Amino acid sequence: APQDAVVGLERNEWRGSVEARPVLRALCATQAGEVRLADPAHADGTRPVWDRRGQGIAGVAGELLQSGDLVVAMCGDASRRRDGLGLIAGLAPSGRLELAEWGQTVDPAAHILAIDPPAAEEPPGGSGLLVKAWGIPEVQFALSVAEQAGNLRVPLAEVYRALRDAGGFAEGEQLQAILGGRPECLLDIISELGLGTVAPGSCRLDLDAPKADLDASPTYAAAQRRLAQARIALRAEAEWLELPAGERLAGELA
Repeated sequence: APQDAVVGLERNEWRGSVEARPVLRALCATQAGEVRLADPAHADGTRPVWDRRGQGIAGVAGELLQSGDLVVAMCGDASRRRDGLGLIAGLAPSGRLELAEWGQTVDPAAHILAIDPPAAEEPPGGSGLLVKAWGIPEVQFALSVAEQAGNLRVPLAEVYRALRDAGGFAEGEQLQAILGGRPECLLDIISELGLGTVAPGSCRLDLDAPKADLDASPTYAAAQRRLAQARIALRAEAEWLELPAGERLAGELA
């Protein structure tokens, strides 16, 4: 289990050799803290940027949280990130760490701890710091989120088949069960392609409709464009992180 440790350094001399020796002073179980979902708030302005990419999220978060100011951790998928932030939240005063997804506006005075890189979204404006804290694993996570959001062909086929097997009509809880957590924009695609009629809380297929070209759906086409942009941005981010530190610095100073 994770432990918090307090370590001191002592001067150790032995047969003419001198070295620093770490000495464990205290050890206790890490206490998980509360991670609240951020409340949306409109903000304008450009934030000062603190670039700590590739240096480890826990250490960077610990420094930022010790300020006592409100910190909003920005990520690609809050539902998948929330549990993992519990231990980091234990470093913060109660209620001073919130979680939000890219694209959401937050308290302009809060510091933003960017744990996942944005695929295309601009950071929310404000006066607090924007701290880039992600590394290669977080880039890979962000890419997986973008792929899941943009690759709609398979989930669309699954939803269509489930609706067809239900007799071509579903509403309310039955429709939500068919979606099974998949994005509701799949219903928009069905409507745009003329494969069915969508109303609030219901969907009725036209089982006699001819096959349609997915690219004819504006919703599907927009998702494909966002995915292509995300792939370019996140792969470039991964390539930068894989460079030696000296080459990164040279590139920034050029």
